[in-house]
Amino acid sequence: MVRDIWTELINKTRRKDDDTSGKTIIVCCPSKDTMYEFQKKYYPTELQESIDEKPTTQLQFHYIMDTSRSEDIDRSPHGIVNIYSMVSPVEHSTLSLLHPIIEQIRGNVQLCVVLDWSKNSQRSWLRYLNDMFKELQVFESLMQLHVICVNSNVIWELQRSSTSWNTRLIGFVQQSLRSFCLEKNGSLYFLQENGTIDILTDIIHENTHDDTRIEMIDISKTFIPSGSDSFGLIKTIDDTFDPSIATTDEFIATQYEKAVPEAYKPSYGNSELLKGASYTVYEDPQASDYYQTLLDFDVQKKLSEINKTYRSKPLT
Repeated sequence: MVRDIWTELINKTRRKDDDTSGKTIIVCCPSKDTMYEFQKKYYPTELQESIDEKPTTQLQFHYIMDTSRSEDIDRSPHGIVNIYSMVSPVEHSTLSLLHPIIEQIRGNVQLCVVLDWSKNSQRSWLRYLNDMFKELQVFESLMQLHVICVNSNVIWELQRSSTSWNTRLIGFVQQSLRSFCLEKNGSLYFLQENGTIDILTDIIHENTHDDTRIEMIDISKTFIPSGSDSFGLIKTIDDTFDPSIATTDEFIATQYEKAVPEAYKPSYGNSELLKGASYTVYEDPQASDYYQTLLDFDVQKKLSEINKTYRSKPLT
């Protein structure tokens, strides 16, 4: 269902009556390529025909009818779902464009931040998220965060193709993202390229909070809805990690960005996944000791310890 979407957008923001049945989804992504792939794979079927080329503008607007049923008398069974798609590059944020939109919204906003394992930009992820919340902090109480990391099957390719990306470092990235989401009461999902999870539809219909779907062991299939994580669970990956500081500028600058390698090449398409990829560690003498702790690590010993913990008593 695609009409004059910009006219619809203007008309909706001018409405004075309460629209309690409406839902708002904002999808942010630093890459146009990733946004296009995410739209083609995860946007509702009725929008697929309108998504026939990569985004040419920073902000797009779509809407669909929400046909989900609810016994809540304050919600119409046929409400409108407004979906805003924002391409906001790491180098120059365009998030200020969202301010007038969020100001007009009554109720909560589902903020989906899409990151891409195949773009080799992992080093920028935590600062990207942190800067986003600084920009939108006045609206933080209205937003429900969903961090969606697509193409997570690349994790195993990174391990095979690069000496920099060992198990400890991958766990460190996951711990950092989980800590950020825990601090912001958000959810974290890792989606494989050929996965079957229809994540955006689940978010629209509020179907993500299902205990049977929680996954914390297989990193490439991480599925942690808000309210499901804790400091203790995060520290089972590495008990020396401190989740309480993972959202601070100091942690991001002195630990995260100095531990995560900077990609030699900016990106790789899915068809040529990591072919000929090369990485270099961020050059900083102060970081060498910390990064060395990621390399000098007995993976099998740690996995054995974690396995014994899970077998001996349930995690709480």
